[in-house]
Amino acid sequence: MSIIIGLKDRDTVVLGTDSRYMNAECTEVHSDSVPKIYPIADIGFLAANGYKLACDFQQTRASEIARELGTRDIETIAEALARESMPVMQQLVAS
Repeated sequence: MSIIIGLKDRDTVVLGTDSRYMNAECTEVHSDSVPKIYPIADIGFLAANGYKLACDFQQTRASEIARELGTRDIETIAEALARESMPVMQQLVAS
């Protein structure tokens, strides 16, 4: 489980999270020092969970979707990413 904290003061948002990633089999810690919050557009970010394979896919794909759709609208990017993530998540859970 990942914990993400967001603090907002007027036009400033500060995000924080833990930094633990599990290996693909969820049997041991992959790393205790991996960032989980990534910028994906000028005003958007991706806050990932601690499952490395899923995070790697979503981090890469979110930036690509923002460029492909030519949008900074986080809801549009999130909807497209959710659609594309479901088959990946189902495959990871099944293995």
